[in-house]
Amino acid sequence: MRQAAQDSMLFSRISLQGNAPTARGFKDMLLEYYSHTEYRPSRAQIEKDRFVFFGLLPCRQWMAIPAGILIQFCYGSVYAWSIFNAPINRLLTNNSDQGGAEITFYIALGVLGFTGALFGPWIECSHPQKSGMVGLVIFFSGHLTAALALQVRMISLLYFGYGFVAGVGLGIGYVSTIDAVSKWWPKARGTAAGCAVMGFGGGSLAFSAINEELLENVSLPVTFLVLGSINLIIMFTCIQFICPPPPGHNLDGIPMVDETDLPHLKRPGAGAGADGGSKGGSELAGTGIDKNPRYLAILGSERPIIYISLAEALRSRDFWLLYMS
Repeated sequence: MRQAAQDSMLFSRISLQGNAPTARGFKDMLLEYYSHTEYRPSRAQIEKDRFVFFGLLPCRQWMAIPAGILIQFCYGSVYAWSIFNAPINRLLTNNSDQGGAEITFYIALGVLGFTGALFGPWIECSHPQKSGMVGLVIFFSGHLTAALALQVRMISLLYFGYGFVAGVGLGIGYVSTIDAVSKWWPKARGTAAGCAVMGFGGGSLAFSAINEELLENVSLPVTFLVLGSINLIIMFTCIQFICPPPPGHNLDGIPMVDETDLPHLKRPGAGAGADGGSKGGSELAGTGIDKNPRYLAILGSERPIIYISLAEALRSRDFWLLYMS
């Protein structure tokens, strides 16, 4: 029996050692995923992004604001869900106060937050039209599934369709739109994002009246088909006006040329020679930074230049204090 126990312990150690590289590999892969959040278009894509709406109109900075507002307006229809609670409960249980229809809204909001955190790096690295279309298709699929669930009177399918599926589409589309709009105004990101979110709030108000009007004229399954179609048409059209800003438009910080010096902080003028010239000037030659007036303005200022990746931010105390607040 002692030999059997020793063999069992040896087998357990071998199993744990075999799983260790897999765990470390997954951790490294996760850190790498959250460390690369930069969209890098090709030259052909940069030229294509000079025009919007199927290449018919020249891209202008102001176009992102009204397009973002209308897209968020459609996504804001989720917050008008309370209008459906009583009718769905009556349809499923003949009692407007029982049935659990309100749980669908809770699931959708929970999935919204989780999806935004999970797909955030992918959204940052993707073209806003690509991520926007993915969010739109999934959101529309959630409406179709909800219509089917109400037709067959299956509450679990409603939870999956509008709660989970539409929640995933909402999370991707919401973050994608806010990200695309705010990048056009690097010095007024909060204002630009606030304008887009204004559409989200306006949509919840407007769709409350739209939902009531639909419920008075058509059945519940048809109501979700109509709502999904409205969102599909409006958002598909507005996404055609969303494109990323040209290279050099944003300046989130400048990565250090020599990352072994200080990990995240480098003050302009540090390492200047006796002749007053900047030692870092020659190091920047050939990187493109020395020819970009936006970068040169920052390099010549007295403010420290900070660059931090998303993975580093997620490990910082400040991020989690802001998150909990």
